[in-house]
Amino acid sequence: MRWTSIAVCAVIAIMSGSVAVAEPNYELNRIKGRMDTAETRFKAGEIDSARFQLNTLKGEMAAATPETKADPVFAQIKARYKALDKKLIGAEGAAGNAADALQKARDGESDFIQAKINEDEDPEKAEEFARGCMEKLSAAFKMDPKLRDREFSSMTARAMYADCKARAEKARKFNSGESKQRAAETDQGKAGIVGFDAGFKAMNAKDLDAETLVAGMEGVDQCRSAAGHLTGLLMSGRNRKPYYDADKEMIPTAAGKISLNEFSTRCQEMQVELSKKKAKGCGTKDVNVQQELIGRRRWSEVTKWGGTLYKVVSCQEMPRKSKFPGGSKKYASKLKSMCSKKAVFVMSDSSWRTWDSNNKVYRSISGTCYDRGALNFGTTPAIVQY
Repeated sequence: MRWTSIAVCAVIAIMSGSVAVAEPNYELNRIKGRMDTAETRFKAGEIDSARFQLNTLKGEMAAATPETKADPVFAQIKARYKALDKKLIGAEGAAGNAADALQKARDGESDFIQAKINEDEDPEKAEEFARGCMEKLSAAFKMDPKLRDREFSSMTARAMYADCKARAEKARKFNSGESKQRAAETDQGKAGIVGFDAGFKAMNAKDLDAETLVAGMEGVDQCRSAAGHLTGLLMSGRNRKPYYDADKEMIPTAAGKISLNEFSTRCQEMQVELSKKKAKGCGTKDVNVQQELIGRRRWSEVTKWGGTLYKVVSCQEMPRKSKFPGGSKKYASKLKSMCSKKAVFVMSDSSWRTWDSNNKVYRSISGTCYDRGALNFGTTPAIVQY
């Protein structure tokens, strides 16, 4: 009976609210849950997400009520917060270094691609980009050694560095002239030197003969062509810088070693001087008399035309005497005035030959003058009016 009374009293007391029952602290539970989430994200390697959770937790802890802050669990959460914050700082630093290193490597890769593109078009830029590639990859490797084995542009960064190094050295040798084919060693250069030497020989011959003079003239033509080619060479279609430094590139000649620039100048000078020289020998040139039709059945005064230079022939080919057949005999004196007194004439025409030029009608009697002695010889004589 006594125990029953006690139980009834307890029930009455509870119903009347005289016994206190603790309510849950929702704020503390939320803070604890946030801490748990931050730690879970960190363990999963989600550094940015863990930091976001921790920053949010920091604000929630600062705004907590005094009652929550007084709870022993809150103190435990603060300790966990500090521990995780320390770990995150380290992880974030490592992640930042890795990101910076990766960007450096990407920049190096970009320079590598540019070095390849400019290898033939612009060797100077190619060298610049190749060295930039080496510098950037080297810096990336110091920041994150693991990047050496990471692939970029279908090769490891280690292999890319070696490639850039090889390209930089190749471009350096080319740009410095170390690996350039010397101008004198090219086909054009060799031909030009032969031509120069032939011209030089003709210029300095004491008793100049026709063969030597003509060989010299042909030589300086060849020399000028070679000089024009070599001085006109460019580094590339994009890089308009001359391939050879004409003031420094040396050419070995019969006159000694001279610069490419002087080589070109002297070829031109010899061409002018040799065209004025006379040489002993036998030669031929074309001669003719002609008239222009200036009215109906009316012809102009007879004019005489002939070559400015003689073509070299063997003296054994010289005819013994002149031949002026048919109507050409009438103009023999005019034809003879275009050559020396020793000349022998062989006429191609015995009468007038009519022809058109530029809507005009002409007629001519043509032949060949064979001459000997000190004559002006050449390879491409022009026909002029005498």
